[in-house]
Amino acid sequence: MTKEEALDYYDEHWNDYNAIYSMLHELFDSHERQMAMVRQEAAKSNASAEITKLEEMLRECQDRLDEETHKLEKFEPLV
Repeated sequence: MTKEEALDYYDEHWNDYNAIYSMLHELFDSHERQMAMVRQEAAKSNASAEITKLEEMLRECQDRLDEETHKLEKFEPLV
């Protein structure tokens, strides 16, 4: 329900407590559902960003490990 629809409904039913009460509950329920969806999307987005960050860190660690392994391969054993 848009703001205009809610105000129009109120104008038409201003003297009917039950109708206004029901309308408010519908608005609150709708708002809570929308906020839950926004929170879910935000959590997914945060999780996705966190996964991307961890993947980058893992690649960096792998690159450094490869570099160190390459350095060690250059040396011959002392035995």
